[in-house]
Amino acid sequence: MFLKLFRVIPWSPEYELVNVVFTIIGVALMIITGFQEWLRSRFGNLEDTIERLTNTIQNLDKRFTILETKLESVQLIERVPRLEEKLEKRKEKPWVNGFLIENLFRH
Repeated sequence: MFLKLFRVIPWSPEYELVNVVFTIIGVALMIITGFQEWLRSRFGNLEDTIERLTNTIQNLDKRFTILETKLESVQLIERVPRLEEKLEKRKEKPWVNGFLIENLFRH
């Protein structure tokens, strides 16, 4: 039908040329489709792998933040007894501007 619009008579040289051109186009499309399917099968899992890696990195970032927080709490907990010791020492010997009160009245 399409060929009748362009007045191509079956089995004429023009008909054979159009037939060969359409065959070449069909084979080219078949090769391209096959190549696309091969690429999709080859690299289709790549998207899943990238997504899993992204989730893993986000989870590691959360875990690192939690670990930093715990480390800071441990450091603060370790500092509390030392600060209490210093406070006890100051209560034993009262200081004023860096001088012992006892030394101020000795002169």
